[in-house]
Amino acid sequence: MDELSGEGLCLRIFIGESDRFEHKSLYEAIMIKARERGLAGCTVTRALAGFGASSRIHTAHIERLSMDLPI
Repeated sequence: MDELSGEGLCLRIFIGESDRFEHKSLYEAIMIKARERGLAGCTVTRALAGFGASSRIHTAHIERLSMDLPI
């Protein structure tokens, strides 16, 4: 197992589940790039609710599961 030493930084990126980059999910593209760049780790999680610059609220209510959930 590799060990890390020294100080680290935490990078958080908030995007929508439907965001795409080069025909794949943006979160997947970010994760692959992070691995290529040698970041210590990467975790992708789905949020229950959130809003961005537009102030439009995105939620995981059952009637909206196909909508753009925050990731």
